[in-house]
Amino acid sequence: MEKTQTHKAPRKHHFIPKRMQEGWSDKNSLIFGVDRRVPAKPRAFIDKPCNVNSENHLYSVYEEKGQRNSFLETALYKPLDDSAANLTSQILEALKRGMVPQLDKSARRLLWQFYIYNSVKRRPDAKDFMFDPIFEAEVNQRIFKNAKAEGLELTTQELEYSIEEKTNLLQSFRGEQSEQSLAIMEQNHVRFWSIEGKGSFVLPDRPISLLDRVVRYNRKMVIPISPHFAIQPIIGIEKCDHRTFLPAQVRLLNEVWYSNSTTVISTSQQLLKSLAKKIDDQSIRFQHK
Repeated sequence: MEKTQTHKAPRKHHFIPKRMQEGWSDKNSLIFGVDRRVPAKPRAFIDKPCNVNSENHLYSVYEEKGQRNSFLETALYKPLDDSAANLTSQILEALKRGMVPQLDKSARRLLWQFYIYNSVKRRPDAKDFMFDPIFEAEVNQRIFKNAKAEGLELTTQELEYSIEEKTNLLQSFRGEQSEQSLAIMEQNHVRFWSIEGKGSFVLPDRPISLLDRVVRYNRKMVIPISPHFAIQPIIGIEKCDHRTFLPAQVRLLNEVWYSNSTTVISTSQQLLKSLAKKIDDQSIRFQHK
């Protein structure tokens, strides 16, 4: 992966790509959302997609002199986002015409690489999985014990990673695109979901969710790709197919997504208000962020 010069790299990095969020925007290119970082105080907002679900230097690495380089964003995520957005647009156009897109392995690989494989890696909380304090303490204890058995003395400081070291380890994890994992994922065909009657899907910042509360306890993932369509990886079928959610199933699925997320976007202010009331037991009012 070729590095991009630091001064040319974007500083703001989206973990839910801007083009994806634009699919939930209104005629004024604005989106309605709820910030649930403090669940007891959910905050409704109206804003532009460029200002939502992003952090400065989220995918930057530290160089030798302490400078930050965003080549991971420019060399991996930006091309991936653009390719996935173009494929998603083609899928949505076919679905709106009543057709079931039949995707080959390369298209399915791209779809799952974007919507599943990198969805988890890109989350801001990915570092919590890699550097869990309890796990680190257990590892350090084993290192201390083994060192003592060999007559060595270590200090806690000698085992601690600096912020820069932790950041670069995390970006290394994000940048790894396992050929073996993607080769397995491309075997999954796509089940396309639409909604019977009125209703819409929210866009959560944790779009991967289990359907075990929604459809026959089958524990399969469903992922929204627009307010009216979703996708699901399916193994064991010969080609991509299409199914329809009932309104009650959509409500349950939106509740699961809302509960698991810190920022939720919707085309409907009323839907977000009802979710905040049911899940957070709070009333919200919309205002510009």
